[in-house]
Amino acid sequence: MKTQQFWWILSSFTIMSITLNGVINNLTPAFQDLGYGLKTAAVITSVAMIGMSGGKLLIGQLFNRAGLRKASILANLSMIICLGGLIFGATIPGVGAALLGFVIGGGFASMSVPFLADGIYGRADFARISGVLQGAFNIGSILGPLSMSPLYSLTGGYGASWTLFIGFLCINFMIYLKYLPNHAREVF
Repeated sequence: MKTQQFWWILSSFTIMSITLNGVINNLTPAFQDLGYGLKTAAVITSVAMIGMSGGKLLIGQLFNRAGLRKASILANLSMIICLGGLIFGATIPGVGAALLGFVIGGGFASMSVPFLADGIYGRADFARISGVLQGAFNIGSILGPLSMSPLYSLTGGYGASWTLFIGFLCINFMIYLKYLPNHAREVF
């Protein structure tokens, strides 16, 4: 926990959680803002949540087969696709991109803490390290939705938040490339 790697990975959990929880908590109103009725927006959100359940299975397989770095980068890219889809969500391809990106990007959130904690640091101090990483994720869960309100008030829409979140995820790319090992237990 005293390494630079740990603190950057901790930051990446907060960043991913800000983006994910900002999306989850505002998905239905965002689609309503794009012109969809409440019923249609709620159906799109329901499909996204069901897809995220399947995404958890997919991301688990990706961690096992592709390694920690590649799976995390793919999940991050998927979340960027989701956000891009939300920016262009008034079109059917935009809705499709939002849903498709959310499947793996959303699934990554709950699967990443145990996979990365165990894969990088092992099981000797798993509970403590996992707890700290989960705490960073929980902080992001609070900051994501809270950060969206002022941006919505300033701009009158969700596009500024989605664009900001894409910028945050670009920071995550750099963190993953520098600090995540390709395979488990490769500590810097």
